[in-house]
Amino acid sequence: MNSNKIMVILLFLFLLLLVKNTNAKEWRNIVPLKSSRADVERLLGQPTKAGRYEFEKERAYIHYIERICDNDRNCLCLVPKDTVTSIYVELEYYQKFSELKVNKSKFERTVDSKFPYKVTFANYKEGIIYSVDEEDDDLIAIEYLPTEQACQEIIEQANKKRKKCTCNWILKPLETTKDEVEKLLNMTVEDNHVQTYKLKDGNLSVVYSLGLCTEEYKNHWNVPEWTVTQYTFYPTVKFNVKRLKLDPKKYRKTKDAHIKIVSYYVNDEEGIVYELQWNLVHSVTYSPPAKMDYL
Repeated sequence: MNSNKIMVILLFLFLLLLVKNTNAKEWRNIVPLKSSRADVERLLGQPTKAGRYEFEKERAYIHYIERICDNDRNCLCLVPKDTVTSIYVELEYYQKFSELKVNKSKFERTVDSKFPYKVTFANYKEGIIYSVDEEDDDLIAIEYLPTEQACQEIIEQANKKRKKCTCNWILKPLETTKDEVEKLLNMTVEDNHVQTYKLKDGNLSVVYSLGLCTEEYKNHWNVPEWTVTQYTFYPTVKFNVKRLKLDPKKYRKTKDAHIKIVSYYVNDEEGIVYELQWNLVHSVTYSPPAKMDYL
């Protein structure tokens, strides 16, 4: 075998390895939502003064959970502080993006508003984003994010530790009063027109009327003060929306304009909105039904 054939074979193997590593859900044995800062420092040591890790052909910025947040709203809040959330890797050599044979139909393409030749290809389900210079077919960077499956697994594991919701109460917007709410919940709180009740099965946020319409409150519901106008329940136990068996004729699905993993099922007629993260129900909001618009 001559030297030219050997070089071709070695180049092919290198590209094959590169493709495999690029599409992996981990980088240098570091996995978002699973690896910790201690794991990173054990593998790579301390970052540079610039806050990154530098290698011959790449440099990386690793991001962590920096503070504890509301664990009822986000899978990132269900992992310990200093857990890896994302890894941004900049390539220090020329790599043709086309050579990776990426199936672009599975990625969301976004064009940079200032530099039209710079685009990103994002697959949030698989947890990977490619930054590309399309003019030169140059792969600039790869960002590794939590996969949808990893996020759901963490939420499901957390839910197994909690009891199922046993909520047996119901409130009627524009009818139920604050006294009735607190009698039903067997608790009394200070008088706030937006009140949160911490229950065994989750948190209940209730909005109460400011009073009958006046010049000052002419854009509010025309019902007596301390009447429920809207309420939202945030269950401790998240569950798959499929369990609700929602009627597609009554509910329309919309996506959040800013957070890609958030979507909503909306029933305009009954005034009900389910908020989903991935496919798990994170809250349900009850507003006055359409028939009450005359108030």
